[in-house]
Amino acid sequence: MAASAAKPGYGLTATWGGTATEEIISINGVGVGQMEPAEATFMGSDDRYKEFIFGLLNGPEITIQMNYRPKATGQQLLTTDAQAGTAKSLVVTLPGSLGVWTQTCLLTSWASDGITPGERMTGTATFKNSTGKPVHTIQHVDCVDRPHRDKHGKRYGPHPEWYGTRTEESSQVSYDNTTP
Repeated sequence: MAASAAKPGYGLTATWGGTATEEIISINGVGVGQMEPAEATFMGSDDRYKEFIFGLLNGPEITIQMNYRPKATGQQLLTTDAQAGTAKSLVVTLPGSLGVWTQTCLLTSWASDGITPGERMTGTATFKNSTGKPVHTIQHVDCVDRPHRDKHGKRYGPHPEWYGTRTEESSQVSYDNTTP
């Protein structure tokens, strides 16, 4: 049985309009959203069943729960923008090299989840994709700066310069194309 490739969510960050949202506990809804099918039924539809075609995509609704700190810079910005009705860029950076989600959103809700004695105070911000599609950028870091080797030790890769030996001098990278 193969081992799972699942990753923990520890290290995830999010920014709203370029300002960090502090002390994130959880985030939900990151992705492309939902396709809303359009009905295409007509008098001759097979077996009296409704027919559907692909309709428009509805961008995701993202919720971020965090430790409620109303004096923190990012949370003060959430309060200001919730009252102003401002659309801004929401950027969610996944841990490790799993990628970055970027989209323009409206802040539709920002409130405490309840304040009780003996419990930590939490708040939840809800964002709705407002224009365009969410963009997922993946950072490929596993093979960027080194050649691969086959089972015989021969170098290969998409860049011809990988066939040589990598050397670094000051801040520049150069390649010696001799075979080691």
